[in-house]
Amino acid sequence: MTTLKTWIDDAWRRHGDAPEAVAHEMPARLAELHSDDEVAEFARLAHHVHGEHLGRWRDGLALLAAVEQHAVRTGIFTAAAPAAAGAELAQPPEGQSSLRCFVASLSLGLGVAQPREGLPLAERIRATALAAASLAPFDAGRALQLLNEAVDAIEDAGLPPTHPAQRTLAIVGNGVAITMEELTTRDATQRALMLAAAQAARQSWERAGTWLQVERAEYRLAHSWLKAGEAADPERARSHALACLRIVAEHGDVPLELFFGLEPLVLAERALGHADTAAAALERMQTAFGRLRGEDQPWCRATLENLRSGA
Repeated sequence: MTTLKTWIDDAWRRHGDAPEAVAHEMPARLAELHSDDEVAEFARLAHHVHGEHLGRWRDGLALLAAVEQHAVRTGIFTAAAPAAAGAELAQPPEGQSSLRCFVASLSLGLGVAQPREGLPLAERIRATALAAASLAPFDAGRALQLLNEAVDAIEDAGLPPTHPAQRTLAIVGNGVAITMEELTTRDATQRALMLAAAQAARQSWERAGTWLQVERAEYRLAHSWLKAGEAADPERARSHALACLRIVAEHGDVPLELFFGLEPLVLAERALGHADTAAAALERMQTAFGRLRGEDQPWCRATLENLRSGA
């Protein structure tokens, strides 16, 4: 039998294609949880699979309840708790905090009233943002409402850039935007969610991220504006693509970042009817492709070929 860590790593690789199988396997692994870190990672997987992939809120909540019972019974949280001196000011064990967030998040998905009451601010915001991510594939309207709640909570509280809620919102916003972009078609609410999520990610990465995360957020915004259907705005997409490329240039024109930063610029220039500038951007992409590491070229080639075939 594989170790718990090996199984979790494999489950993360498989869950996108086989969420039902991963969900089915999880209860049998409960007894292998022996540390707070293991509880946190197991609960994260359970929340993600049962929420964002399956939309089975009750099943997810039942599994998380079993995780909590196991952790309490075996003393995992007690062993991981901060020392008595100053404990009232210390953070709770990560597994315990994560469980509370994930339970609140799945409860929001289920429509339970006020599941966030009593949670510390960071956990309330995290639960709200995670619920938005889980609901995005199933109910864009509720997801948008929760995303806006998380954004407003951060703004109203005036949280510093180092606050963990900033990074949570950045990650969630980016993920939700990608989820909406990958839809074959989008209605008005899904478009609004996509754009709001991409903008939230950009704002939060500006506060909490590195230059790499900020420029990739600009890339994401450019694509979201291009894929917004009736609301598509190639001029705004072009602006975000250029912002992405400016950041890349400021940090040495890293070939991989330059290659992908040029992609939305090509598409935006074409959408605007600027054939010459689109062709020039495509040639720059070809040059950047030649500078990529050998292991990166195979998976980047399709992007370049797709753009060339659409020329």
